[in-house]
Amino acid sequence: MVLGAFAQNSVDPTIIKDKEVQKAVDFHAKRDFSQAKSVLEEIVKKNDKNDEAHYVLAIFLSSMNHLDDAKAEAKKAIHLKSTVAEYHYALASIYIVESRTAGF
Repeated sequence: MVLGAFAQNSVDPTIIKDKEVQKAVDFHAKRDFSQAKSVLEEIVKKNDKNDEAHYVLAIFLSSMNHLDDAKAEAKKAIHLKSTVAEYHYALASIYIVESRTAGF
């Protein structure tokens, strides 16, 4: 179990400004996980400096239990825009999930 919004595998909608990233969030909300992931991967492929895409991808990957990839994406989001608290929270949440699944 995780904390807060991360526990529900949801994204804080107040910080998503990019319309393409929002489309991925909408696909995820409709439980079309593969399409959501594909949209985000395409966004990042076009523009690796899209911090919102990396943040949302981190959350989605974590929800699929791809924790190493999720950590990498959260770290990229933080590297790109370190002032967004939600990005740090996402990374911390991934570490919490990781520690709980490792039996710590």
